[in-house]
Amino acid sequence: MVSVVRARPTLACALALCGCNAISGVGDLDFSSAGSGGPGGGGGEGATQASASTSTSTATGGGSICGNGKLEPPEECDDGNTTAADGCSPACIVECSAPDELEDPTNHHCYWLSGSAAWSHARTVCQSWRDLGDLAVIASERERVFVKPMLTHYTWIGGLKGSAGWAWVDGEPWVEPIWGSGQPDGSGECLGLDQASNFHIDDDNCAANRDYLCEAAPAGS
Repeated sequence: MVSVVRARPTLACALALCGCNAISGVGDLDFSSAGSGGPGGGGGEGATQASASTSTSTATGGGSICGNGKLEPPEECDDGNTTAADGCSPACIVECSAPDELEDPTNHHCYWLSGSAAWSHARTVCQSWRDLGDLAVIASERERVFVKPMLTHYTWIGGLKGSAGWAWVDGEPWVEPIWGSGQPDGSGECLGLDQASNFHIDDDNCAANRDYLCEAAPAGS
């Protein structure tokens, strides 16, 4: 009688027969380190293919891909790369913890206090601080109260008076802000938060050297 040796099916064969996905159910995988095989450096064909397909992107869960420039939940930001220390982390979390920085948890805007400079120079510094940076637009009482603990002196913000009247630097519709008592009084054409009025909004001479508050919205479209 001829003995028949039955070969034990391989894992790959078994998965093929049952139609299973080799990486389904694993959860959120980080394939940002191509060739390392993910956490633990295990490697494997599935990990290699996933790494190649995402290149500079990283899976963050919920169907979003960190590093593709699209702001998708649960991401806080997405600047089109997975580089650290550029304002948006490799996991698409806003980086806003440097000295004199404060993140608003409701919208992930980052604020940075610096000084001192004339209004126009202050704006230039804010714009070079990080992507989407500019002088802070404090268009609501909630925002004013939120940033107030950061401030100690008169501080420039992103409002100025032009030929058409007062305007915010980011184009946000102008709604009468929380002016300080007796303001605006014609002292100047740039706006600041005045410590003399509990950091309510005040107009002042744009050439005056003041502290200034920068603001950056999260990167991503």
